[in-house]
Parts: sequence; structure tokens; C-alpha cells
Amino acid sequence: MKYMRPSSRIPILVSALALIGAAAYNQTSELSADGGCVMDAYETYELFFGLNPTNPADTYLDYDGDRLNSRQEFARLTDPFAPDTDHDGFEDDVDANPISRAYIQWGSPQFTTGDQYDYAHPDFFLAAYKNGGEWMVDPTTTQSFWYASAGAGDLAAPQAGGVASLSIDLDLTILTNNLRYAVHYLVAGNASLSVDLLDTNGAVVVENLYGNLMTGSNAEAVVILDIPTATCPDAAVIHMRCGELSGLVRSAVERARMEGEVIVYEGLLYIDEDGDGLDADQEKQLGTSDYCVDSNGDGVSDYEACFHTTNTNIYVPPEPDVDDGEDEDTGNAGIIYVDHARGNDTFTGRASAISGKKAGPKKTIRKGMAAVDADAAHTLVIESGTYNENLDLRGKNVRVVIEGNVKL
Repeated sequence: MKYMRPSSRIPILVSALALIGAAAYNQTSELSADGGCVMDAYETYELFFGLNPTNPADTYLDYDGDRLNSRQEFARLTDPFAPDTDHDGFEDDVDANPISRAYIQWGSPQFTTGDQYDYAHPDFFLAAYKNGGEWMVDPTTTQSFWYASAGAGDLAAPQAGGVASLSIDLDLTILTNNLRYAVHYLVAGNASLSVDLLDTNGAVVVENLYGNLMTGSNAEAVVILDIPTATCPDAAVIHMRCGELSGLVRSAVERARMEGEVIVYEGLLYIDEDGDGLDADQEKQLGTSDYCVDSNGDGVSDYEACFHTTNTNIYVPPEPDVDDGEDEDTGNAGIIYVDHARGNDTFTGRASAISGKKAGPKKTIRKGMAAVDADAAHTLVIESGTYNENLDLRGKNVRVVIEGNVKL
């Protein structure tokens, strides 16, 4: 059987890469109105991630607190609103390859156009899309997802034999490894969800890799699937489908069992040959092997050594700064706060709450920056408010964290 895919479109991030490669971009490039392709690429990037191309201050802000401003995020093609774009546990500023994994939040309104989903991703990842089913968002949790019903003809995809599906296209000229595919979904006992591998023409290479993934009932689950792309060199599409109803003869009982709802929330696709939880690029950064769970043979897996134990031989990403609520001069060292609504420029700016004559936030950004210079602080936190000020970070070694709606 062959499966059809929706008509392709050029992803906006690919357009940005076509204008200027991330490797060619450097921190000293000036983004000005006459900056040519560099400016065009940056504006494309801003529009994609929801930044404001008409606000020059966006360039120098650190919206997600990962110690990278938007200009630096652009150089890496990472998400300026996500400290760990590829969800690998390494924040973008310390990650040698911050898009080593393809993170898919199925149905995300910001990153979904028609049937297709597009987000920051590694080179081996070409496209993600649905065939049938619907994109939905839970109004309570704002969690987006793909919904399909094996028994509902209006949600099935007639051009694919009545099968609603999610697909991921892979670049076989780049991908030479096997993959891991982590899937977050809702397990429903009366539904069917299977995984096939297809070739570039949509023909089945491997059918039903792991049987029906719906092995429980009414509970969210995450399953990590081994995708044998290295041993199946023609496998160019990962195809996750609901139970097939048309084209086959089924008894009434079999059909009733298949008429269930399928909900898939997220996917994470990456190379991890030894299955230890660290992807190949993380292992390279750490100096460990992606073909050995315990590279140095000390009885502790590479993943555990990285994330859960002290090991001076293995690099561990730094923990994010934590506001401990201290409001004295010695508390929150290195952090200056600005709050237009509650601040006072006579305060030190060293605490987020007003609790004494010395403690409390600054009122203006200008005074906040002066306090940063005076204290040699590493972080400036700006609370919600309309400041009508410029934020000039040229020559400054400070990260800026925006909390709430800030208008400059």
C-alpha cells in the first residue's frame, strides 16, 4: 500500500537558512536596515518565533533565561522562548548542538500551518505532518495535540485508505544512524495506534513495527521506540497511524474494538545508539561513546554520570539561577531587579520584593543598568510595565530576563 502526504511547503526556518547559514553568522555581524541577506534572515526568524521585527530591543533580550539574547539564539536557530530548544536536558547556551533532537508539539498553533508542523530541528529531519485527524488545543491546559477517531469517517483520511496518520520525513542523504522516537500520547483501550516505515514514494518498507501501542486505558504515556533506519536504508518516513478500517473485511466485533479515539501530544526524535538517554551529539560533547552505556566502565551509566552524580571527568551543564527570595544586600548576589510599578530608584535593586530601606527593585531600566554596572551583576530581571526607555546592552556582559509584558 502507498500512503499520500500533503503538498509540501518550504519551512520558514529553511528559508532563513537559505538566506544565511547559521555557521556563517557570527556574533559581530551588525543587524541593520541595510544588512542585506543577514537582516532578511533575522526578520524571518523573528516572525517565525513571534518576536517583533519593528522593535530593535528584541535583539538584545533574553526571553527564556538561557543566557542567550535573541541575536545569539538566531545564530543557533534556537527558540528564543525555550531555554532548551531540543529538550535534551542541556540548556541552549551550554549545548554544543542545541538542535540535536527534533521536538514536535503536535498541533501547536504557532508552529502549525495547514497539515504541517515546523520547528527548530536537526538536518536529518525534513518535515512533520498529519493526514486526516484534527489539530486541537485543550482550553484548560493549553496543551495542543492531534486527535483522530478510528470510527469517524469525517476524521479519517480517505486518500490514505481511511487511515488517519502522523508522518515524519527523513533525509536519507544525511541520516546513517538508527533513531529513537519518544511519543507522548493518551492510551485508550478501544483504539489502535501503529507505526510503519515507508519509502520516499509512500510504499511500506516495514509494517506495524511494534503492534498496537494502545495497551492500557485512559492514561497518558510516553513510549520510546527504536526506529531501525540504519538497518532499513529505504525507510524515509516514520508513519504513525490509527487502525485501518476500510479496504479490509472485519467482523462487527473487530470493527467495534477499533472505533476508539487517538490523541498524540508530542514527539521527540533523536540519535541514541546505546539507548542510555544521551543523544549522539551530547555524547560527543561529553567525550563519551554513543555505542556504550558506561563509557569509562565505572559502573555508572553516562547519563547518570552527567545528570545525577558528581563526576569531574564529565561535563555537567550549569544549574539555572534560582531566586531564593533573599532581600538583604548579601542576598541574590549578581541579580538586579527593575519593577516600574513597585520600584524606587533609591533602592539597591538587589531583591524582587520591597521589604526594607535598602532592598527592593529599581524603578527605571536606566537605574537598573547602573546598578548592574556597580555590582558587576550577571542578570537583570525586568518586571511587567511600560517603561518608555531604551535597553542598550552593547558592551554589556549581562543577561536580561523579561517577566510578564514589558513595553520599552
